[in-house]
Amino acid sequence: MSGPPGTIFREAQRPRHWYFWAFLLFLILLIWSMAIFQLLLGVPLGDNPAEDWEMAIIFILAGIIFPAFLLLIKLEVEVRADGLFVRFRPIHLRFVSIPLDKVVEVQTAAFSPLGDFGGWGIRYGDGMKAYTINGKRGVRLTYDDGDGLLIGSLRPEELEMAIRTILKRK
Repeated sequence: MSGPPGTIFREAQRPRHWYFWAFLLFLILLIWSMAIFQLLLGVPLGDNPAEDWEMAIIFILAGIIFPAFLLLIKLEVEVRADGLFVRFRPIHLRFVSIPLDKVVEVQTAAFSPLGDFGGWGIRYGDGMKAYTINGKRGVRLTYDDGDGLLIGSLRPEELEMAIRTILKRK
């Protein structure tokens, strides 16, 4: 297990859904073929084609930058001696410290990413924030004000146990 000294639990997840990768491949092939046809072969696309400079911008944004962003997506969770930390790359450049001082309950939970939160990523729903990228299980933290946090995990029992270890020390 890598991470800073005192790391009790560490998990790094990347998207594993076949449709995520199929979408990414489709997007890359579509944008690149459009750019090749219009910019390199001089074949305008459609009845009202974009100008070459517009196509170049579309290619750079949708054919390079957006796919690179999607390829960098990773959810990292660490439980260290000094707390719970989450990083959703490439959105977070550094780990975000999750406050544990007002946690009243920690439990492994099943959830529906689409039904409960409308998808994967950093999401909000029913007074709860969620960090999810894979699967339908995670750890739910409930705070004393009724709000909550869900962290999706492929190893939720281990994550729950690590968080409980930290809570006992405080």
